Amino acid sequence: MRPIRLELSGFASFREPAVLDFEDVDLFVLTGPTGAGKSSVIDAMTMCLYGSVPRYDDKRLVAPAISQGQLEARVRLDFTVGDVRYAAVRVIQRTKRGATTKEARLERDGHVLAGTADEVTAQVERLLGLGFEHFTRTVVLPQGDFHEFLHAKPGERQDLLVRLLDLDVYRQVASAARADEAAAKATAEALRRRLDDELADATDEAVAAARDAATRLREVVAELDTARPDLETLVERGREARRDVAHATEQRDAVAAIAPPDGLDALAERLSAATTAAAEAEASVNTADEQLERRRTARAEQPETDLVNRVLEATEALDRAQQVVAAQQPEVAAAVRAASEADEQHRAARVPLEVAEAALTELRRAHAAHTLRSEVTVGDPCPVCHREVTAPLVSTPPNDIATAEAAVARARQALADRDVTARKANEDLARAQAQLDATRSAIAEREEALVQLRAVTALPDTIEQLRSLATEVAALDRAIASAEAVARKARTSAKRAKDAMAALDTERQTAWQAFDRARDDVATLKPPAPDRDDLGAAWRALVEWAQSTRPELERRAADAEQAIEAAIGAYNRRLHELRDRAAAIGVRAGTPPAGEEAFAHLRDACVHAATRAASRVERLEQQREQAAQVRDELTATERRAQLSGALGQHLNAKRFEKWLLNRALRRLVAGASEVLIELSSGVYSLALADDNNFLVIDHRNADAPRSARTLSGGETFLASLSLALSLAEDIAALAAQGSARLDALFLDEGFGTLDANTLDIVAAAIEELGSRGRMVGLVTHVRELAERIPVRYEVRRDGTTSRVEKVTT
Repeated sequence: MRPIRLELSGFASFREPAVLDFEDVDLFVLTGPTGAGKSSVIDAMTMCLYGSVPRYDDKRLVAPAISQGQLEARVRLDFTVGDVRYAAVRVIQRTKRGATTKEARLERDGHVLAGTADEVTAQVERLLGLGFEHFTRTVVLPQGDFHEFLHAKPGERQDLLVRLLDLDVYRQVASAARADEAAAKATAEALRRRLDDELADATDEAVAAARDAATRLREVVAELDTARPDLETLVERGREARRDVAHATEQRDAVAAIAPPDGLDALAERLSAATTAAAEAEASVNTADEQLERRRTARAEQPETDLVNRVLEATEALDRAQQVVAAQQPEVAAAVRAASEADEQHRAARVPLEVAEAALTELRRAHAAHTLRSEVTVGDPCPVCHREVTAPLVSTPPNDIATAEAAVARARQALADRDVTARKANEDLARAQAQLDATRSAIAEREEALVQLRAVTALPDTIEQLRSLATEVAALDRAIASAEAVARKARTSAKRAKDAMAALDTERQTAWQAFDRARDDVATLKPPAPDRDDLGAAWRALVEWAQSTRPELERRAADAEQAIEAAIGAYNRRLHELRDRAAAIGVRAGTPPAGEEAFAHLRDACVHAATRAASRVERLEQQREQAAQVRDELTATERRAQLSGALGQHLNAKRFEKWLLNRALRRLVAGASEVLIELSSGVYSLALADDNNFLVIDHRNADAPRSARTLSGGETFLASLSLALSLAEDIAALAAQGSARLDALFLDEGFGTLDANTLDIVAAAIEELGSRGRMVGLVTHVRELAERIPVRYEVRRDGTTSRVEKVTT
């Protein structure tokens, strides 16, 4: 497993989203002040894969991973296994009782491989080959534990190896072996009881006896099947006799039921009367239609009533208009004369006015001063001095001027009166002339209309002739209407006659249908053919035939009854023989049913008994085979109990676990020694003393062995790191369950406790690790160590959240 990219938000000190890109990074360091959040990055990776945080004692405890004040934490890790890339996502949501990690998924190439928290954990364990505990012991190395492991006593080291390598599984195997031994013994005892109880009768003798009984029963069934055709022939013979009885009885009853319907003669009389009435009604319809047709023909020779009336009305209107013109012409002449006289009088009235006005003008010229004063009003300029007149000018006119003015006024009034009279006379003349013109225009229009109407057909010219023609046409129309009423009445009578005929015809059809049904019921007896023209004669012939046929039908029914009794007797005798044969071999059929079902009942009992016998044979044969199988299974179970007991004893021995742990420890030391030689530039290697304590081989001092406790701080770190790497490499082979090779390693160690020289040795060793093809990540706040690593992820606390910056040197 190799991390590629990590995204986290709301996780631990990372309240805000943060991204760490590990693409193409082999050796890196997470550095920063204490508490900045460096270890939280490693926790986030583990949490994303397994749903648990390594630093918490309880695997189920996840609520502390949510940032303070946040409702959820979200983590995504992109990683590769081999050449395949995966993406794991987990969300921790705060609840009332803590937190939940139900929302989770694992994807590959955009396809979801797992969609729940448990499914994601199971898939990750399958991909990596490691559970949570193994992962935290190999990827995130517990360096402090391995320091203790290096210096621990052999007993303590053995307990630690048991815990790290899951060797406790062998103790569980021993316990399971002892439990399997007890279960095998219990199974063997149950098998022995089954042989003694359930399968005790499964012998060869019992199988042979069951086979013999089954053979005898099959022979009886075969005999029954041989007798079946004869019995079925008897049954069929009886059925045919029953059918003959039923048929003869049915025909006899049908013949006895033949009788003519009531009222047949009365129906014939009503049919005759209705036929006569319908013929008379049809003749009346024909007569009425002929009369109507003659009147319509006569009417067709006359003009249309509307045309005659329109020509008559137009002629009468023209005559009235001509009379009006004759009356209006004298009135127009009188109006012309009155208008001429009024115009003449109006012209004559102008002469006195002109004389009076001339006299008045002459008097006014004589009396200019009076006239001037009378024309000047207040405000006008004086015609003499040209000053404004401020007071009315008083002047008394002479009497002769007043008289002249009065004469002028009388003359003007007389002229006005004549003017009114002349205008009225001219208006009366114009009105009379307009009325005359309108009447003449109406006459012209009526004359044009008459011309158009007469162009349609030839009509009389005079009003009297037109009126006579209109009277004649109206009389013809009334005659046609009367003939139509007579024709309708005749058709109504004819329809009633037809309806009555139809109702009687229905009764006649019903009577014929009754006859046909009665004859059809006995048609197989070939009754005489009916006379379809005489219903009564047909019924009488059918009744006479029925009376003569009935005795023969009664004889046939009696013969069929005797055939039934003969068939039943033969059937019962053969059936008793077969029942006795079955009883002889132990078949008890119980109380048999009566009739045809007796044979089927007997055969079913024999077949059932044969089936039971065959089943007993099959069951005994199966039990015999089962007994053999149970004996084999009992032998195998007893052998398994012995093997499980021996395995439990061997695995329970302390020397097995000691041997297994010693073998694992020597392999671990061999691998760690190879790593230590490389990390120490060939100076040191590791060995195992007889008491299982670690020894250091000092190659600079003639390969002298000495206790690992004599190593300095930096040397101890190298030795512990060698052991950690050896365990990481070989844990799949050493552990009880194998694991996949891991391509990443994270060291979260307290490097700050090392001195400068040791730190230099550790840095060189770590740089050497980064060149071996595995991703190596350090977690430290030691600046001197961090600056020697080519890629740094600097973690800083910025206010309330942690932030990460990637630095490449």
